[in-house]
Amino acid sequence: FDMVGRSLRIGGKQAKLWVVNGYAEDQMLERMIAVWLKIKDLKEVKTAQDFVDGYVSACDASTETERMKAVTAVFAGKTLLMIDGIDGGIVMDAKHFPVRSVEEPDSSRVLRGSHDGFVENIMENAAPELKAQFRLVAPANTACGVADVVNLYLDEHRMGG
Repeated sequence: FDMVGRSLRIGGKQAKLWVVNGYAEDQMLERMIAVWLKIKDLKEVKTAQDFVDGYVSACDASTETERMKAVTAVFAGKTLLMIDGIDGGIVMDAKHFPVRSVEEPDSSRVLRGSHDGFVENIMENAAPELKAQFRLVAPANTACGVADVVNLYLDEHRMGG
């Protein structure tokens, strides 16, 4: 997947929307962009939080002033909006992770045993007694990449044990 940017003009100001290609819910972004493009001016918007409060319809939206945290959020699947003249960026959760049906993977061939492979959405398909601890792992040199790691375990209290 590639990080892609889309240049916009919002309220007379240059803006850029950053997202990892294939990780955003296109319909949600298109609806928000349509609203943003109709904004005549941003005179009343002094901060990124003002913009979030007035013009962002994503359920999970926040502001970020640290560049590396904003970039890391994009690589974790979030969408980032930067507007010229406004400090920081707007980080929105418009994630839509790709899934595929059960099929033989192209990159991992096996000679014996099961030939099935799949991508699983943990948040949608986890059992209630299955607990998940999410961690974002990044090497000291974050140019190498970022990974989400999940520790899964059974919650004995919910299982009656």
